[in-house]
Amino acid sequence: MFGSSIATALTLAALAATPLATSNATASAATTMPFQVPRVWGLDIDGLCRPACVDYPVAIVGETAGIAIFPAPRPFAVPGAYSVRWTNVSTGASGTSAIDTFHPAVAHTGPGVVTATVTTGDPLEYISARGIFLVP
Repeated sequence: MFGSSIATALTLAALAATPLATSNATASAATTMPFQVPRVWGLDIDGLCRPACVDYPVAIVGETAGIAIFPAPRPFAVPGAYSVRWTNVSTGASGTSAIDTFHPAVAHTGPGVVTATVTTGDPLEYISARGIFLVP
């Protein structure tokens, strides 16, 4: 049982690191990178999505060194509808920013490996989007 937990953890770590190994982001070319785990939520009686709704947030890196941009995953986002929490695991820097349709979150992460979570905090949200990115 303990061995399978270790194997699972190693597999997940390898999958999470795949975008870092295959990333060719440079400070001069913007790269749009999707989150590895999409955001999943459900709607009640009158919902359009059954059994769940899914969106795929992205991070835009490489446009400016040390900055990651997180646009709204859906175009109808009202101010404060989404938030992104990020941590630069290379430096320990972290922060939280609001996202809406007209104002993406601009995170001054610094260069390095950055993890991020996009969420609404809504009780119908089953899974918050999660991703790991290399910010040049």
